[in-house]
Amino acid sequence: DEDSWVKSLLGEGATGSGAPQAAPSGRSAHAGEVSELKRQLAVLQAAARRDADALCALEVERHRWHTNQSDTSRLQEEVDALQKRFDTCLEVLGARNELIEEMEMDTREMKTAYKEQISLLAAQ
Repeated sequence: DEDSWVKSLLGEGATGSGAPQAAPSGRSAHAGEVSELKRQLAVLQAAARRDADALCALEVERHRWHTNQSDTSRLQEEVDALQKRFDTCLEVLGARNELIEEMEMDTREMKTAYKEQISLLAAQ
């Protein structure tokens, strides 16, 4: 019987030993075996295509991560440069504010001195 012979090829023998049984004579037994092998081949080829597609997707993802890593390094360098510029600008701004405060104080002192001189001249 063809089914039991195919099962014996797959390790499912009717005797329970898992050993293949002798093939029934005739082409129908071989046709069944070939048919099963073709089906298994198709299944394996489909799995291979899925695996190849998954591998391609992973390679694309790896490339994107590598590009992002390069971008991250470049962006970190830009952030560091911008931080240095920012710190320099803060120092310049602080120095400018100090200068403005000194000039405002000088201006107040000059106004006070000018008013005192006007008062002295007016009193004479």
